[in-house]
Amino acid sequence: MKLLKLTGLLSIALLFGCADKEVTVPDVPPSQLYSEAQESLQGGNWTSAIERLEALDSRYPFGAYTEQVQLDLIYAYYKNDDLPLALATIERFSRLNPTHERSDWVLYMRGLSHMAQDRNFMHDIFRIDRSDRDPEPVKAAFADFDRLLKRYPNSAYAEDAAKRMVH
Repeated sequence: MKLLKLTGLLSIALLFGCADKEVTVPDVPPSQLYSEAQESLQGGNWTSAIERLEALDSRYPFGAYTEQVQLDLIYAYYKNDDLPLALATIERFSRLNPTHERSDWVLYMRGLSHMAQDRNFMHDIFRIDRSDRDPEPVKAAFADFDRLLKRYPNSAYAEDAAKRMVH
């Protein structure tokens, strides 16, 4: 009987100990929140940057920082290997801002995100042949880089995109 109670108490303690703790970003002015997000981005703390940028995006969807926040989110998601979120943010940004001055960079990041979906550090360590893997992410990356070269041939990202297409 004591063993059963002890097991029950231990189970409850473990359950509460492992409960997901929701991280809340303090309710501060958008300029301070953006500044903190930029510090996190500069320091390579992608998780913290994402938390602050997402808070800015949800709290102030039409604020002064809206477009830059979305661009920063694309970069932070990519660097944090949250590739589906990076691609979703890219699609959202492209749909809302089809003629934005940084559209070449967004298209370049889309290609990089698709390319990264094919990347796996285990492939490199064990020199695994990738020829039998799903080619769709690589095809999508190639199409993105090709679109970048056709739409923005003088872009700062055109040369690197061309090299990635050869790779």
